[in-house]
Amino acid sequence: MSASSSTAAANRAATQAAGIVGTVYESGTTARTGPFCKITVVTAATFSALSWANLTGSTITGVALPAGTVLEGDIASFTLTSGSVLAQRGTLA
Repeated sequence: MSASSSTAAANRAATQAAGIVGTVYESGTTARTGPFCKITVVTAATFSALSWANLTGSTITGVALPAGTVLEGDIASFTLTSGSVLAQRGTLA
């Protein structure tokens, strides 16, 4: 196996170990069902629904999140009101 092949294999293994099994780009108001382990805000975004198992305290629906914001956790589903996000499918180990 070449060095680049072994590096690529190691990167895939690390990604799978982290629980990441794919990424979804969402810029509309379609409800998305996970599980997701990470959501990165691409352009300022507001969620109208967010099902996040390990979130304690107040909800963040209706709050404008700036581009670059990263949400990590056991996120079951989400719906945007506006903006765009990259949502990584998977579960936290």
